Amino acid sequence: MFLTKNYGEKQMIPKESKMFMRFLLAVLLSFMPGVINLFWLPNGMVSEWYINLAKFPFTPNIYIFGILWSVIHLVLGAGLYLLIKSREEKEHINKALGLFLTNIVLSAIWPFLLFKYHLITISMLDSLLILIIACVMQKFFARENKYAGYIAWLYIVWLMFALYMHIGIFILN
Repeated sequence: MFLTKNYGEKQMIPKESKMFMRFLLAVLLSFMPGVINLFWLPNGMVSEWYINLAKFPFTPNIYIFGILWSVIHLVLGAGLYLLIKSREEKEHINKALGLFLTNIVLSAIWPFLLFKYHLITISMLDSLLILIIACVMQKFFARENKYAGYIAWLYIVWLMFALYMHIGIFILN
């Protein structure tokens, strides 16, 4: 196999290959909410209901969201990789991973609440909870790797903007 090197009688995976596989795993994990929603929300976020909602200023076109979320999740996956790569204090990493996974689950639930069931208030509370967890997660990311902490800040800024848009839907509809 191309990922292994022969060291005597044992075949071992080179460190570079392990690191690349960890990076891929981190990015794939970060993209799970989007993947889940691709399969379970056939129309995605594009629906007459959402398009006809009144929205606050600066809310981007619905088609821009796919691009923005993809970039956000790619960068967040890179932050998770930096966290996994550092592995200095296992306790902090385990807490950060737990918060990350909780964030992923809540992020996967959010589109169902808003786009499938039209539960504006509950989905807004889910958005707020995602933001709060991301803020706590950022502290743990930063303890282990300052760049992972910076990346988490980018995610928090995006979540604040997403919550702003969600509050607009809540108030105006």
